[in-house]
Amino acid sequence: MQELARLGWIDGRNLRIEQRWTSADLNRTSTFAKELVAAHPDIVLTSTTPATAGLKRESSAIPIVFTIVSDPVGAGFVPGLPRPGGNMTGFTQTDAGMAGKWLGLLKEIAPGINRAGIIFNPDTAPGGGQFFLGSFEASAKALAVESIALPVRSDAEIEAAITGLGREQAGLAAMDDSFVRVHGPTIISSSARNNVPAIFSGLGFVREGGLISYAAGFH
Repeated sequence: MQELARLGWIDGRNLRIEQRWTSADLNRTSTFAKELVAAHPDIVLTSTTPATAGLKRESSAIPIVFTIVSDPVGAGFVPGLPRPGGNMTGFTQTDAGMAGKWLGLLKEIAPGINRAGIIFNPDTAPGGGQFFLGSFEASAKALAVESIALPVRSDAEIEAAITGLGREQAGLAAMDDSFVRVHGPTIISSSARNNVPAIFSGLGFVREGGLISYAAGFH
């Protein structure tokens, strides 16, 4: 908002901004996408894959700029990175190989682990989780660590998954996923209670009490 104002665009004067926040709820995402398209905006800025997918379903004409989308090609938002075409373009902040780095760092700080889980919501994670799983599993094989996919859709499922890891003295990687970001406090607290070393995909998790993180910076 400050940068827009610096450029001469003032909300309520020569610009109108409509905001919607979904908290990674797919039903809210669909409802808000319909509302925004019905308002006939000049442009829409989206954040995360689920929100971008919701807007894509509603309009192929309104210009859409996406941010924090891990795999825009795989998600079908653009046909290619050099020439996005259509009504969508934007920014990606990560790479599929990041999951391998998460496990590598986790093994460095907790060398005794021989099992590691990666937690995600298949309804909101890039490619249903498959975008990151390949590099996680490849890294696990190279490190002689057993990899465990942990699909979850609620706080209760998060608690059950992490409690299981604690019994097995395993580590945890939290996938770069909008659901994981919203439910980060549950993952952080459950990991601490169960003595599960965990790595996250953003500095915000560490500020909230998470052990370590490795991700792109947004500063």
